[in-house]
Amino acid sequence: MRRIIACEVLRYELESLGVQPDEAIFLKQGLHRTPEKLRATIQENIDQLEAGGFRGRIILGYGLCGNGIAGLKARYCDLVFPGANDCIDLLLGSCRARQEDTLKGYAYYFSPGWVAFSENSYTEYQRCLSLYGEETARWVIGEMLKAYTRVTYIDTGQQAGEEDREFVRLFATTFSLIPDEIKGSLEWLARLLHGEGDDIIKIAPGTAIEADKLGLAGNILSQ
Repeated sequence: MRRIIACEVLRYELESLGVQPDEAIFLKQGLHRTPEKLRATIQENIDQLEAGGFRGRIILGYGLCGNGIAGLKARYCDLVFPGANDCIDLLLGSCRARQEDTLKGYAYYFSPGWVAFSENSYTEYQRCLSLYGEETARWVIGEMLKAYTRVTYIDTGQQAGEEDREFVRLFATTFSLIPDEIKGSLEWLARLLHGEGDDIIKIAPGTAIEADKLGLAGNILSQ
């Protein structure tokens, strides 16, 4: 038996891989910005699953996410998670793919789930616009985006692709960034669901996740 606890930005891809509603708990995007809150929320859901009698495998649809999964543990279940920095690595299929794409300059990434569920710089711009006006809103978001040169859409083969691409073009135009697109891959997510591969990490019951032993790529801008 398995249960999946994942960020909601991965919902469409995981469902396309056969994850059923009764198997998955999708958590609100944005928790990674406060790693302590992310850790506490995931741990609470692990504890609730085990308190309800679940004794199978708990799969985490999260990368390290700023050490947000460090310290997590289950009492009775194996924990399984990917050796990824974050969900962007997962959606691109590998840490290497992310590193190679970054050679073109840092990108602000969107995927179908990021467009649908995320609180991103464009939604923040709209919030600031209503509160402070155009000049201040542009300055605030400009500061948030000053390290980025591109806005890149990750095509993971889901529906509504053209609507997502239009959003990416609007985002890029609004903030004078380059619109871009890259082909995603579901291969890493598929192997995560089956617990297969050297980049899939398994933690025995009673053992906490130790972030300093994961050996991830690092030097990645977080959205």
